[in-house]
Amino acid sequence: MLFRSIADNLKHTVEYNEALGNTRLIVPAFSATMTPHNKADWQALGGTMEMIARTLKADGMKLGFHNHTAEMEVFEGKTGLEWFAEAAPDVIITIDCAWAAQGGQDPAELLRRLKGHVWNIHVKDNAPAGTAKDQRGLATVGKGVLNWDKILTAAHDSGVQWYTLEHDVPRPDPLTVLNEGRGYITPRLQKILGL
Repeated sequence: MLFRSIADNLKHTVEYNEALGNTRLIVPAFSATMTPHNKADWQALGGTMEMIARTLKADGMKLGFHNHTAEMEVFEGKTGLEWFAEAAPDVIITIDCAWAAQGGQDPAELLRRLKGHVWNIHVKDNAPAGTAKDQRGLATVGKGVLNWDKILTAAHDSGVQWYTLEHDVPRPDPLTVLNEGRGYITPRLQKILGL
């Protein structure tokens, strides 16, 4: 759901999502023209999202945001996403682990720094640098370079509720990629969750 469609059409957006039974409105990314490039602008954008989140609370809905690489840029010792989150305590965050790592951050450490803010992680892996260009540098979960035992532990310790297996450009086919990823991640997640 695009930020502008939520902000400019809030009443319609709420009615539409109520009809669907959806209670989480997730902004998947900010447009290039909206993406901040300094601490103050990340805080201001967080403040705007916080105002919308508080309005949505009355309707029993939550507003959320999903990162890509731009949010990993560091300003005065913190990522843009962290400055955003500080200004938006009622906004739930999805950490896309692959994009966080491609943006230069350790997903596990980022999760620990954002403890209590992150409700969902995208369990998505990166291929070794310079490979899998036809897959945007991504890999089947477990066949890439991310340390999933460390990430899953940090996610659990930080209060994450949902773990969403994902791959943006799955090769050879989506079902194979998802089944292999699920086969790799499920026993690790079960162990961490004590299941």
